Amino acid sequence: MKRVFALLTAVLFVSSLGVLTAWADQHTGGELNHFRCYRVTGATKVNAPVTLSDQFLTGSQTTAKKPKLLCVPVDKNGEGFANTSTPDHLLCYKVLGNLKANFVVQTSDQFGPQTLNVINQKLLCVPAFKTPIGPIPTD
Repeated sequence: MKRVFALLTAVLFVSSLGVLTAWADQHTGGELNHFRCYRVTGATKVNAPVTLSDQFLTGSQTTAKKPKLLCVPVDKNGEGFANTSTPDHLLCYKVLGNLKANFVVQTSDQFGPQTLNVINQKLLCVPAFKTPIGPIPTD
C-alpha cells in the first residue's frame, strides 16, 4: 500500500498544478480536500482516448483503461473538509502507454519539502461522484 500512496502523491502533485487546480478554482473556491485512496476491483475497462496537457507536457495522447483507485475526502487531524458540496472524490484510471518523462521537481507541503524525479505517467485522476451500495464498514 505504501507504494501506491507514494505514486499517487506524485501524480496528484502534477495534476494539482494543472487540471485539478483549475477544476478546484471553478468548483470549490480554490480549496482541495485531503484524500485517502483505496484500491478498487471489479471495474469495467473504459478504453477512453484522451489528450492531456499540463505544465510539463502538452498534447500527450493516452488511453484511460480501468479504474484502479477511488480517493475519498478525509478529515486529517481534525482539520475538516475543504468543500462538501461538489464531486470531490477522485477516480484514478490506469493509462495505456508508457509516456516517459525525465525531470526533477521540488515540492513542498505540510510534511515538508521533497525533491522528486518524475519518470512516467501511470494514472489519470478525475473528479467523480460516489454512491455507496451496501454497508460501509466503521472503525
